[in-house]
Amino acid sequence: MKISIIIPAYNCEKYICQTLDCIRMQTFPKKDMEVIVFLDGCTDSTPFEVFEFSKKYPDINIKSLKVSEKQGPSNARNCALRYATGEYVHFFDADDVINQDFYRLLYEAAKKADSDIAVASFSHERFPNDSVIFTDSIVLSVPQDKLNATKVDKHGFSWRYLIKRNFLQKNHFLFPTDMKYCEDMLIMTKCIYYSNNIVLVPKALYVYK
Repeated sequence: MKISIIIPAYNCEKYICQTLDCIRMQTFPKKDMEVIVFLDGCTDSTPFEVFEFSKKYPDINIKSLKVSEKQGPSNARNCALRYATGEYVHFFDADDVINQDFYRLLYEAAKKADSDIAVASFSHERFPNDSVIFTDSIVLSVPQDKLNATKVDKHGFSWRYLIKRNFLQKNHFLFPTDMKYCEDMLIMTKCIYYSNNIVLVPKALYVYK
């Protein structure tokens, strides 16, 4: 498996199929992707929507993990990561979208540069000035250059990154479970700093709703 896509899902019945559709429409081969949906104590029809979607599109490799009590996104990602088998991992929020070439462009760039992390551009719908759109594909290895280019101290969202799974594992990087806000900023700052290099991928676009 080349890419594991991890989606924490809590009461997102209105959006989850849109997110799964983004994965279904990817130009990256479906056989090389797995989708792990962590159903985090949902009290709405999110589990049903995921089940119906997987029945309708059996060529999408969807695995569901379900807990009865809400654990929060950090616990959801940490738990789902234990079940991931992909060479690279992407943490996808359940109410956002990506462009059709997202995974193909990120994976190809990461492999070409032998990067621990490939970084996507992102558009912030509510606050457009907070968007980060790269204009060039650049490989960076100096820690301060990596931190400056990604602006991870301000935009530490984990969904911006395609990350090599064994890099996360060998460094024992996990999402902090004692933070209510910006819980991914800490782990992503560590990831960017300690990665062998990162590659910026301008045409891979994540749209933050």
